[in-house]
Amino acid sequence: MSFRRSFLKKASVAGALGMTGLSGCIGSIGGGSDSVTFLLTPSESDVDIKQQYQPLFAYLESESDVTIESEVAADYSAVYQAFKSGQADIADSSPTIAIQGGNEGVTEVMGIRVAYGAAKYFSLLTTTPDSGIEEIADLEGETIAFADRLSTSGSLFPLYMLKQAGLDTGNAPDGDPGNFQGQWSDHSTARETLVNRDEVMAAGTGAFSTAPHVPKDQFPEEFLETSAENDGDLGTETPELKLLAASDPIPRAPIIMRAELESEMKTSLTDALEEVEDGPIEAIESTGANRRQTVVFGMLSQVFTPFIAWTMYILEINTRIAVTMGLVGGGGIGYILQTQRQLFKYTNMMATILVIFLLVVSVEFVSQRVRSYIRGEEEGTSFLKLVIEFPQRMARSMWE
Repeated sequence: MSFRRSFLKKASVAGALGMTGLSGCIGSIGGGSDSVTFLLTPSESDVDIKQQYQPLFAYLESESDVTIESEVAADYSAVYQAFKSGQADIADSSPTIAIQGGNEGVTEVMGIRVAYGAAKYFSLLTTTPDSGIEEIADLEGETIAFADRLSTSGSLFPLYMLKQAGLDTGNAPDGDPGNFQGQWSDHSTARETLVNRDEVMAAGTGAFSTAPHVPKDQFPEEFLETSAENDGDLGTETPELKLLAASDPIPRAPIIMRAELESEMKTSLTDALEEVEDGPIEAIESTGANRRQTVVFGMLSQVFTPFIAWTMYILEINTRIAVTMGLVGGGGIGYILQTQRQLFKYTNMMATILVIFLLVVSVEFVSQRVRSYIRGEEEGTSFLKLVIEFPQRMARSMWE
C-alpha cells in the first residue's frame, strides 16, 4: 500500500518504554547550514520511500525556505544512532524511537502521520490457511517472521501478543525468543517469507502489509471502525492469509526532529506541517473517494501551490548558478562571458554582462511576483530592491 503514508498532524507522545541494543550506523550524511537531513526508514522493501515522501519534501522546502536532503537508513537502530551523532535532523521513525529519544533528550516529536483520516493503525499476526495453526498458542516451537526488531507494529506488538498468549518471548527482540524461533527483516519480506517458506508458520507485521490478504470477516469490529486499511481492499490480494490476532490501536509513527536543531528552523518546519488541513482530506473521503483520489485531491491539492512556488524559486537560483558555473569553466551562460574575457573583447564582455544582469533580474522579478501572488501576499519584492541586492545574491551563488 504505497500511498498509506500521508501528511502530518501535530501531536504529542508521552510515556516510557525501555530499549536496549541500539546499534548500527548509516555512514556520512548531513546538510549545510540551510539544509536539513530527513532520514527515512524502508519499512516495506517493495516501496520507493524517497519517491513516496517527495511531495512532503517539496512542501516543507517551499514553506520553510530550507533544502531537504533525504537519506534512507538501513533500520530503526541506524535512525537513532544518526540522531545521537548529529547526522540526521528529521526522521520518519517509530513510536519506540520517539519515546527513547525523548527520554534521553536526543529527539523531539514534530508530528504524527494521519493516513486517510486515521491517526492509529494496527499490528497483525497472520498465518496461511493450510498451516494447521488455529490460535497463537499453536505457534510454540514454530518459526515466526517479523519486521525490523525495533518496529512497533512489526516486532514489539507481535511479541506482546505472543507473550499475552502464553509464549516465552525470551530476550526478543534484542536476543532470541524462548520457545519459538524468530526471523527479523521488514514488513514485506516477513509477509513473503510466510508465504514462500514452509518452515515459517506466522508473520508479525503492520496491517498495511498483510490486511489486504486477509478476508474482511476475520477482522474484529474495532479494526473495521478505526483502521485506514478498511478502505475496500481487505481480502482483495492473493495469496489469502488467515488472521490469528489484531493488536489494539497503535498511534501512527511520528516524525521526529533532532533536539539540538536550531530553534528558528524547528519553528519554521513545525509551522509548515501544521498548515496542512485535515478538512479537505475528510471531505474527499466522505464522497467515497478511493486512496489515489484522496491523495490527489485531498492532499496534493494542498501542496500544489507551494510546489509551484518552490519550482519558481529553484529556477531563480539555477539562473544565477548558470552564470557562476560558466565563470569557473563549467558551462552555462557564464561561459560566454569567460570566453570574451579571455579574448580581450571587453566591449562584447560589457554587453554580455548587461544582458546577463537583465536576464537574472527579470527571472528573479517574475519568480518573486508569482510566488507572492500564489501565497496571497499583497506586495512582492520591488524591482529596485532586486537590482540593489543583485551583487550580494550573485556572490552568494558563487561561494555556495
